[in-house]
Amino acid sequence: MSKNAGQMSKFSNLVYANVDGYIASQAEESHSMLEEIRDIIKTAIPDAEEVVHWNAPFYKYHGKLIAGFAAYKHHLRFGIVGADIDSDIRKKLDAQGYTTLERGLQIRYDQKIPTKELSQLLNLTKIHHDATQS
Repeated sequence: MSKNAGQMSKFSNLVYANVDGYIASQAEESHSMLEEIRDIIKTAIPDAEEVVHWNAPFYKYHGKLIAGFAAYKHHLRFGIVGADIDSDIRKKLDAQGYTTLERGLQIRYDQKIPTKELSQLLNLTKIHHDATQS
């Protein structure tokens, strides 16, 4: 992985029209990981709307933000909206060496994407969103 992998963008004032544009503007080495996270979100919540919000990829579910991701110089960030990370999933991610945040995690470029855990987080977040819609 090059030292420039995952820089915010090649152009500091770039505004992204869509997620494809966001991914294309990132360092080439980060593309496969960004696409993998994108696929995990689309699989877990197939009816989520893909948008660019705050100049990063996000996903709306029934009109509300539910998840998003972004590329940085040394890591990717995946986040959920509206609920904290489940404590059992947090423990698993921490044990695997991921940096967990209140509502997300950092994935270094030398780590594998924790597909199972991200899918679980997305499913729990979807359940939370469904419960608050009633």
